[in-house]
Order: sequence, then structure tokens, then C-alpha cells
Amino acid sequence: MTPKETAYLIYDKIANVTDGLNKYPMCYDTAKQCALIAVDEVIKYAKRWGDMADDDIREFEQVKEEINKL
Repeated sequence: MTPKETAYLIYDKIANVTDGLNKYPMCYDTAKQCALIAVDEVIKYAKRWGDMADDDIREFEQVKEEINKL
């Protein structure tokens, strides 16, 4: 999966979360911010604990760039 595809997948999953009562998707800006927070946390964790290779961290940084382009 490309960084662009991953970015859209993360955004789409967050944007379409419902609480069971609210059947409407999350607003664009809020979903985008949540997606960026999620990717930032993955990057931060990976850098702190070294659980991912440098290539994987770079890929998540590219995913973050693609989310910003959405």
C-alpha cells in the first residue's frame, strides 16, 4: 500500500466512526486532525522504542504528508 493509500485509509476510518447514536460522519477538519494525531503517535512510539525500521518511520512520515494534502 502506498503512503497516499494508507493516509486515506486512516482518514476514512476515523471520519466514519460513529457513537451508535450519531449516524453522521465526523467533520473533515476534525477527522484530519485525529488522523494526524494517530500517525504522530505511531512515529513517536517507533522512535522512542525502536520497534520499527528507519524505512518504516519514513513511510509513516510520508503518510503524514499525504494526510496534510487531503
